[in-house]
Amino acid sequence: MKALTKKFSQTLAVAAIVTSAAVMVAMPAQARDLAEIRDDVFQVVNSGAYPPFSFVDTQGNLVGFDVDIAEALAEKMGVEVNVQSSPWNGIIAALVGGRFDACICSMSNTEERRQAVDFTDPYYSAGLSVWVQGSTDDINSIDDFAGKRIGSTLGETGNQWAVENADGKWRNQTFQGLPDMM
Repeated sequence: MKALTKKFSQTLAVAAIVTSAAVMVAMPAQARDLAEIRDDVFQVVNSGAYPPFSFVDTQGNLVGFDVDIAEALAEKMGVEVNVQSSPWNGIIAALVGGRFDACICSMSNTEERRQAVDFTDPYYSAGLSVWVQGSTDDINSIDDFAGKRIGSTLGETGNQWAVENADGKWRNQTFQGLPDMM
């Protein structure tokens, strides 16, 4: 009977976790309104690992283009801002959970992400890029990655593309952020 009770408890716990995760993904983020933010602080998140957009400088400060955008937006709104970093793969969950008011973080607007969070008009356009070491002279097209190891950042559209298009052509190594790749 103890084994059956333990098994039932474990199954129930797993079901509760799965149900909670499904509800969190299906439930769009509920942002605070401006009046609520004015009574508090505008909470903004980015990865802090995507130079020049957001990174930690040598003095330990979170800086970059996205941080500048957040500060300018807060000034225009007439509110105080607190920009924090969070691992990239947890940013949407933090937004949905109400930990932050906004993600000003160079996030690509995808159908999957629109199911959880709202997007503004883009403030810049970049697309996907491939970087190689300066000494590399044998990469001129995607086909030249055959048999090589490539790196991408967990949760980014580039990572999704690299995984979906590898088809055994290359090995993808996933990193937490751009500095980890360097």
